[in-house]
Amino acid sequence: MTTISISPRFTDYKHRADFVQALVADKDFTVNDMSSQWDGKACNLTDLRAAGITTVRARYDRLTKQTSIDISKNIA
Repeated sequence: MTTISISPRFTDYKHRADFVQALVADKDFTVNDMSSQWDGKACNLTDLRAAGITTVRARYDRLTKQTSIDISKNIA
């Protein structure tokens, strides 16, 4: 299992469902993981899956909430 931390890039999501919907829609997010070579870079679901990422730790609602999403399977 490969995990990476991401957060919204251009907009904020108040609810987890909104975040997941944006992820499925291939919207852009920012990698927030100092241990990753992609820290600070833009990414989307397609990029994450191509890089072999299976789980994302997502921060949303002005970065006050956190959730874990398994992207290795269909999340729609």
